[in-house]
Amino acid sequence: TISGKIVDSQGKPLAGTIVEITANKNSGMGSPQSGGDIGDGIIRKATDRQTSDQDGTFNFTDLPSGADSFALYAIHEGNYVQSVTVLSNDKKINRNDVKITMKEGLTMRGKVVDKNGNALAGVRVTGYGMIVNAEQQKLLETGEARVATHEREVYTNEKGQFEINGVGRSDCMFACGGFKPRSDVSPEAGHENDGTWTVILEPAAN
Repeated sequence: TISGKIVDSQGKPLAGTIVEITANKNSGMGSPQSGGDIGDGIIRKATDRQTSDQDGTFNFTDLPSGADSFALYAIHEGNYVQSVTVLSNDKKINRNDVKITMKEGLTMRGKVVDKNGNALAGVRVTGYGMIVNAEQQKLLETGEARVATHEREVYTNEKGQFEINGVGRSDCMFACGGFKPRSDVSPEAGHENDGTWTVILEPAAN
C-alpha cells in the first residue's frame, strides 16, 4: 500500500489532483498497462491512477509484486507536475504517509538588452515546464493523454520586453541571431526588486 496526501503551496489539501503510479524494476520505467504483475520495468496493473479526495488523500492498494520502486506523479491544473519515488525496500520511507506539495506555474517577465543596454527585439524566449491547463487536465482524467514536458515560447517586442506564463523551475532559453544564446536564466532566482528580469546577451563570436 502506498498512500498519502496532496497539498498546495500553502500546505492546504488539494482535492481533484490526478495521481499516477508507475512501478519500476531494476531502475527501468515503463508505461502503465493492464493485467498481471510487473516485468521489465512496466507496471501491469489496471488501477494505476486515482484522483485525490476532498482532504487531498490518495491510497493505492494491491500493488504489483516484484517492483524495486514506485514513481508517483501528481497532476493538477495550473500546477507544475510533481513526482516522488518510493523505494519498496527502504524501511526509512513510510509508504503510508507520502506528502506531495504542488507548485503553481511561474510567470517570468522582463527585458532583453545587449551589453550596451540597447533593447533587443525578436529574441526567442523558451520556457520549459510540465504545467497542465484545463483542456489537458480533462484529457488526463479520461486517460486520453499522458504527461509530457511542454515548451512555451514568446518573442521580445520592439522594446525588448517579454512575458512568459506557466513555466516550470527549469532554466529558460534566450536566443537571437548575432548573439550568444543563454540557457542559465532561472525563473525562480535573480529577480530584481520590482520582480522583473533584465537579461543581457553578448555578441556571438565572429
